[in-house]
Amino acid sequence: MLLAEISSVAHQKNGSFHPIIMCGDFNSVPGSPLYSFIKDGKLNYEGLAIGKVSGQEQSSRGQRILSIPIWPPNLGISQNCVYEVQQVPKVEKTDSDPTQTQLDKTEVLETAEKLSSHLQHHFSLSSVYSHYFPDTGIPEVTTCHSRNAITVDYIFYSGEKKDVAGEPGTEVALVGGLKLLARLSLLTEEDLWTVNGLPNENNSSDHLPLLAKFRLEL
Repeated sequence: MLLAEISSVAHQKNGSFHPIIMCGDFNSVPGSPLYSFIKDGKLNYEGLAIGKVSGQEQSSRGQRILSIPIWPPNLGISQNCVYEVQQVPKVEKTDSDPTQTQLDKTEVLETAEKLSSHLQHHFSLSSVYSHYFPDTGIPEVTTCHSRNAITVDYIFYSGEKKDVAGEPGTEVALVGGLKLLARLSLLTEEDLWTVNGLPNENNSSDHLPLLAKFRLEL
């Protein structure tokens, strides 16, 4: 639903899309099915247990398997994560035939697609953070409390055209792009436990803030 909403507001009349920034607590770890779907633009969820979507559950025993289709058809969202367009007769006056009836451009969904377990989206999104410190390979952490210390918060963005050429989703035309200039460094689990984890007297939340600086390329 989020991607369908983004598509509806980012889409321009000429068929291109504005650059996109999508951020927040996704409650999923790097490499999880949800994370991979956002980054790679595709997911086959057939037989996937609901607890496995976030990548935080080790065992799928006793968990419900995601239904096909994954959302009710009455939401009007296709497997491409965009809102379906209904066929609506449109009357336009022309010199040759003042009552000529035309149909708006439509996205017609076949029954087979509605029963498919394959989801996809057409945005080429990158993560501001790499999730591991390059020198040591130690995981970055965005939340740390008594149960675990993991990354679940992200800033995803659509990069410059030259940065995303050939990647999944680049068939959608983007106007310009976002160049990542800087980001606020994250910490390791060990770093956070030296200040008693999260929250603490310096940070009132159990999540660390994420911050990025971009330049818009027109």
